[in-house]
Amino acid sequence: MQLEYRELENRTCLLLLSGNLDVQGVMEVEDGLLAYCQGRHRRVRVDLSETGFAGSLGIGLLLRAIKTAAAQGVDILLWNPSPVVAIALDIAGLSPFIRTSRDDPQMEAKGVEGSLQSWPEAKPTDTERSNHNENAIGGSS
Repeated sequence: MQLEYRELENRTCLLLLSGNLDVQGVMEVEDGLLAYCQGRHRRVRVDLSETGFAGSLGIGLLLRAIKTAAAQGVDILLWNPSPVVAIALDIAGLSPFIRTSRDDPQMEAKGVEGSLQSWPEAKPTDTERSNHNENAIGGSS
């Protein structure tokens, strides 16, 4: 699991989580992810487009990040969750309670919400996600 950081405009940071949020992955990125939620930035966007799996520990880490950010007054958003992560959040019953978006975080940082620009690459539609992952919950690498 890798955590990459990108500074955007208006005190916004983008964190790309690539790999699997399994036991090993959580151990590799937990400290870094939570540190970025401590209040240095006004907004934190966590890009989950390259996260292939989110087990219970991974979902727990995302919830801790949200709680940490909220306690510091930081606006946090899970951006473009991969199909498998979206399904895991839905199965856990968290989808209605967690803010997610497919808007371009760079455009959103500039205050232009609703952009349909693809960043960093084109993502599958909800229909494609549903058809491709009807029975898949994820796997480990």
